Amino acid sequence: MTCFKEYLCFGVAGLTAGPQEDRPTGKTPTTPDGQSTSGKALTFLLLQPPSPKLPPHSTIRRTAIDLIGRGFTVWEPYMDVSAVLMGLLELCADAEKQLANITMGLPLNPQADSARSARHALSLIATARPPAFITTIAREVHRYNAAQANSQSQQNVHTTTLARAKTEILRVIEILIEKMPGDVVDLLVEVMDIIMYCIEGSLVKKKGLQECFPAICKFYMVGYCDRSHRIAVGARQGSVALYDVRTGKCQVRKNCFLRPNAPSGERIDFGLISSTSRLIAG
Repeated sequence: MTCFKEYLCFGVAGLTAGPQEDRPTGKTPTTPDGQSTSGKALTFLLLQPPSPKLPPHSTIRRTAIDLIGRGFTVWEPYMDVSAVLMGLLELCADAEKQLANITMGLPLNPQADSARSARHALSLIATARPPAFITTIAREVHRYNAAQANSQSQQNVHTTTLARAKTEILRVIEILIEKMPGDVVDLLVEVMDIIMYCIEGSLVKKKGLQECFPAICKFYMVGYCDRSHRIAVGARQGSVALYDVRTGKCQVRKNCFLRPNAPSGERIDFGLISSTSRLIAG
């Protein structure tokens, strides 16, 4: 337990100092070596399996989660970002259910407190480093889809952290769309990959994208065709990604001409979506 507390003290010192160009020599919390040690220690406290010395929802673990979120820009170079994000998502995958049962004004139980801390840390990480969050989650989605395509993996694929944390992932994506739209536009195809994974295709087909996830529809580069049930996403350099809502997968990417001066609802050529759909079907 003492060594865990030392890890936290090192982390607090590193976070307080922050990244600076002029650092003292030696292995202190303000040097690169010290920050590396702190980042690895905080990752250890987050991901270490529960034990009598480090219970799953202990104060020490929750404090480490808080430090990871608040100082992510300091620790990022020394962390396995994918492992950290998956660890946080695991803790808050059922946050809605856990926090909904809490009576207002009463203290949170340890499990709900961990979920709340993990949610907050995810939000801080995403807004501090949007590209890191988006590209990491998109990569995990692609990995998940590849595992799902493997018949030997299908029996366990629905119990993974990513599958259980869809609501939390969409919550963070919505925050990014609201607060960091420029970063979202830069990685719009990756963002749509994530959204299509998190939303049931049958629901989009029935209600439309605007009703299922209205936040993404604020971008003129995103359009949905009710007839072909395809979503078009305009990326940079004139390319367009087409998604079939029935599979959630990007089927075709083409270099297409988007009309930048047209009204927002007409900037994507849905005739292209329909014709491409017929080619795919044929």
